[in-house]
Amino acid sequence: MRLRSTLSAAAIAAVLGPLWGAEAQSVAPTPPTELGVEDPSAPVSTTNPVSVEEAVPVAVTVDEALLEAAPDVALAIEHVDMVIEGSIASVRTRETSAGKRQYNLTDVANALRSRVELHDTLLGYHRFQDGALMSVNMADGKVRSNKVVLGKLPKFEPRETADPWIGINAVAVMSGTHVSEDEQARTVLTLDKRLKPQFGLELWVAGAPVDTFGNEPRTVGPVLLLPLEAIVDALGHTLERSNGTVTVLRTQDQARISLELATGLISVNTTPRGVTQDMQFAEADTLLLPFSAVETLTGTHIKLVPGTDRVEVLLDDRLDSTTLPDGDVADEAKNTPFTAEALSYELSDRGPLRAEFTSHWGNYNLRTQVESAGGLEDFAGTQPAWASVDIASLKGWNATLGDYNSNYRELSGIGESRIRGASWRKQTESGALLAIAAGVPLSGTKSEDARVTVPVFSGFAGGARLISKDQSQDVGVSASMSEDGEEGLIVIGGQKQFQFDNREKGFTSAYIAADLGAFTGSKSGADIRARGSASYSVNPRVGLSATASYDGAKFNSGTSQKSFEGVFDNRVGAVTSVSGSAYWRSAEPWGVFNRTSVGLRASASQRGGVEDKTTASMSVNVNTQIGDAGPLVSANIQQTQQTTGDVDVASTSVRLRAVQRMDWGSVTATYSNSSTDAADSETRQQFTASVQAKPWRKAFANGASVMVA
Repeated sequence: MRLRSTLSAAAIAAVLGPLWGAEAQSVAPTPPTELGVEDPSAPVSTTNPVSVEEAVPVAVTVDEALLEAAPDVALAIEHVDMVIEGSIASVRTRETSAGKRQYNLTDVANALRSRVELHDTLLGYHRFQDGALMSVNMADGKVRSNKVVLGKLPKFEPRETADPWIGINAVAVMSGTHVSEDEQARTVLTLDKRLKPQFGLELWVAGAPVDTFGNEPRTVGPVLLLPLEAIVDALGHTLERSNGTVTVLRTQDQARISLELATGLISVNTTPRGVTQDMQFAEADTLLLPFSAVETLTGTHIKLVPGTDRVEVLLDDRLDSTTLPDGDVADEAKNTPFTAEALSYELSDRGPLRAEFTSHWGNYNLRTQVESAGGLEDFAGTQPAWASVDIASLKGWNATLGDYNSNYRELSGIGESRIRGASWRKQTESGALLAIAAGVPLSGTKSEDARVTVPVFSGFAGGARLISKDQSQDVGVSASMSEDGEEGLIVIGGQKQFQFDNREKGFTSAYIAADLGAFTGSKSGADIRARGSASYSVNPRVGLSATASYDGAKFNSGTSQKSFEGVFDNRVGAVTSVSGSAYWRSAEPWGVFNRTSVGLRASASQRGGVEDKTTASMSVNVNTQIGDAGPLVSANIQQTQQTTGDVDVASTSVRLRAVQRMDWGSVTATYSNSSTDAADSETRQQFTASVQAKPWRKAFANGASVMVA
């Protein structure tokens, strides 16, 4: 049972722009910004995880009069050369009486191995790359993806019947491409990276790259898979596995989010909330999961940055409680008395209970949030799971009192993220952002019962960060102290990103970071850590990347007080790691094999200390599709050599997977084989076949819905 309500002052007027009702999609959740596209990938609510559609959703902002009324007189048709995915194609174009340029979508579809369909007032586009059915209803201007309304074309002239003549922006939205112009002034259409099989992706969490331990992000068909364990570690969550179910205890709101790996069933605090799709593509043993499931479990927003190979994982805005100064407040509010604006609350039998109160007073806008641990049946009154007051000043600064989760890397040097204290943020005249935070860090959780946990805070953490206007570099200082005052740490460091202009050849990105730490207590002294990486594009279909890192012994033995409870493992030494990868994807089909891609990765790490340990691994990944609508096939082969002291152990694993998707669901067949040459070991083989139907959902006018899966 769940009850929500909102009380709003009558004097408050809201101006709402177009509302895009897109659900999360199966490739990457952020549409191309070059298309003037909004971000429709709202992070999955902890109270109502959504079912993931198979299409790439695109919310559209289109020039007015993009769709002109059918002309009364014939318009002159001109054939122009257009570069579509690297090949020159002849595309019909015409100019309307209003001076708008229109293109024939059929010609673009043929070049992209897709097809156009006309039915009454519907212009449909069957997109080959991800199987999505994009459509525009020319009677009302609504844009749909797999029958889900994404938005409406503003100020258009309706047509009585559909035809394939539309503007270039609409062409890009329907086909999933980026529009640019080459040196010969020809229009260039390039498929968005989410619609191409990919390897060599970089995983960034909270503004910095993270190690994936050979389990790097990749796509299988149109589905983006991400390593859950690496993301959970970087965010400071707690991960549990049991009987085919993975559970994440989130540090931000203490919610226990569970995922049934076989079915995709999502539960919040043991209560089923919905089903996330595409779980047939997941690798359960390595927890390489579809991005939508990772979003739900971790309370994050995930996007693939346009023009790069970077997958960014950021905390859900609802959970981080932070905003940059926007200055978008009426001047008349400066001298107003305290005014209540809105009170929203949410009641539940199993929780959590939530309340949010917004108001303004003079130069300040205020937002107060309180969230309980547990619900009406399991209320834990010892302390709230979250309590904060956010302050936005008209003078250009923001602050938070109470619970705060850093998204500006104020505490990144000491390995903390959530504190109970105070924070302050301001944009300088140069455009740089200065962020400061200090308080008592989250040190762990305490279980009240099987469904309820409350946060535990101890010690001290504080830090400051100066972030450049373009967010390409930052520098900062942070410090921590254990509760007993015995263990302390001060870290000074920074990072810099180099992003080049979406090059088809040459270096595409680079990254460097370094930290210097001073330690007190059981491991007093100084130490360093550093990281560097670079990506290189040989051509549009071949890419290379390399990474090297060094973590000093003092850093590696534990900078986080909550993880080590003030006791550091001095047996662990410094860790040095290097890795390199290469990927290739085909430009044309190989007979019956379509969308073929290959990824290679090699890595090595050496850990010093009492017991020296060296690990080297190499892996090969292959993806392809048999026929235009046949099964998606993937293969992964990995070999690892590990030396600990005088003991050498070699292991090999092979995974084969085939997925056939139909309108009603999917059929999956998986084979795995793993072996090791360790003493008393044996080869393990497993073959699994499964049939899974798509969830059926029915929505009602009052906002209620029912789902059967």
